[in-house]
Amino acid sequence: MDQYSESLEPGANPPVDQFPFLKLLSDRFAPWVKRARSSYKAIDSTWAEARRRVESRRQQGDKRVSIVDRILDGEKAMDFPLTDHQLNHFLGVLVEGGADTTASSMLTSILMLAQNQHVQKKAQEELDRVIGTER
Repeated sequence: MDQYSESLEPGANPPVDQFPFLKLLSDRFAPWVKRARSSYKAIDSTWAEARRRVESRRQQGDKRVSIVDRILDGEKAMDFPLTDHQLNHFLGVLVEGGADTTASSMLTSILMLAQNQHVQKKAQEELDRVIGTER
């Protein structure tokens, strides 16, 4: 996953869309191609394994109220068929989007609280009032 994240950082890959001739370079002179293929394989196997685990859980009768279960329940009724590969990646995108949004929101909140201790104090007071101090 680190390799995948690194490949998305600004400057990690050449501007192939702006300079299409870069696509003509041999893989030997284009290390980003190898990195992209490796990242793709890692992500592909991650989502395939995640789906396999969900399917296994569901076969044992453990169905949950989740977006993945709802999509899998409705998969057969869809007007457009998805391959297993497409479905794996669709479910993966949903998970990644939720995880990235949550992580970004938490990080932003922590940074804001660290820079604004008066707000942090008010938040702590509210937590103590609502939840209590015995936890």
